[in-house]
Amino acid sequence: MVNFAPPSRREKLLGMVKVKNVLQQENAQVLNKKWEDIHKYYHEQAIMMPFYGKRIPTLLNRRLTGYQAGFQQFDYPVHHLVPNVGTSTTVTIDPGARTGLFETVGTLNAHVYGPNEFFSNNWIYEGLVAYGKNGKNGKIEPSLASAWDVTPNDIGGDTYTFQLRQGVKFHDGEDWNCAVAKLNLDHVLAGVLANEKHGWYGVGKYTQDWYCNNEMEFVIRTNFKHGPYLQELTLIRPIRMISPKAFMNGNATDPATSNSCQLDWGTASHTDYQEEVNCAGI
Repeated sequence: MVNFAPPSRREKLLGMVKVKNVLQQENAQVLNKKWEDIHKYYHEQAIMMPFYGKRIPTLLNRRLTGYQAGFQQFDYPVHHLVPNVGTSTTVTIDPGARTGLFETVGTLNAHVYGPNEFFSNNWIYEGLVAYGKNGKNGKIEPSLASAWDVTPNDIGGDTYTFQLRQGVKFHDGEDWNCAVAKLNLDHVLAGVLANEKHGWYGVGKYTQDWYCNNEMEFVIRTNFKHGPYLQELTLIRPIRMISPKAFMNGNATDPATSNSCQLDWGTASHTDYQEEVNCAGI
C-alpha cells in the first residue's frame, strides 16, 4: 500500500488492523465500530483525484520501488517502477476495475471505453496535452502539441490553436502531423457519436469543428465556453492519438462507414442525425 495522501499514513492504517486492536476484539459492537473506522480511513484514499476519477489503491511487491501515483483514474505510471538489485525484472500487473481483475488488454484501441484497456492505453498513446507532474495545481503540459493559444470566437466558445510537436513518428513509422490529428477527431466525434457516446464530457458536447491551418497547426473550435476543456483533452479516453495505419483503410478511412469506435457499439444512430455511424474498430 503506497502513496497515501497526507495526513493519512500507511503505518497508521496497519496499526489500526493490528491483532490487539481488532482481531482479538470480542465485543461485536466495538469490533464493528473499529472495522468501520478502518474502512473509512482506507476509503478516504479513494477520493477524487487531482483530475477526474477516483484513486484506485495500489498494492506493490516489496521488490519494487519508485512508484508514483497518477493524476487520474486508471493512471498507473509503471515506467517509474524500479526492481530491487538482484531481483527479477519481470513485472506482472493485475489492474482491477469494475468487476475485478483483467487478464488481457483487449484491442489496444485508444478510442474505446473498455476499462481493461484504459491502463495499457495510457502507457502507449498520447494526447495533444497532458496532466503533468504539477497537475494537482491545474497545470496542463505539452504532449503531442508543443504549444497552444486559446482565444474567444464568434460562436459562443473558444478557439484552441495547437502547434504540433515536430519530428514525432508513431511506432509503425507514420508521421505525426495535423492530418493525423484531424483524422482522430473525425472518428471520435463523428456525427451521432459526439453527443450519444461522448456527451458525458465537454469535449463531446461543445466541440463545434476542427481543421488544419497547415501541416503542424491544428485548430479546434467550441460553441460554448467550457473551462476544463484542455484538462479533458488529457483524459486517457477517448481522444488519444492513434496512427493512421491503425484505421481500417488508413488515412482514407470513412468515419461514417468504418469508424474506429468499439465494435460492440454496432451502428450508432439518432433521429437528430441523418447519417449513421458504423463502428469497425481498428
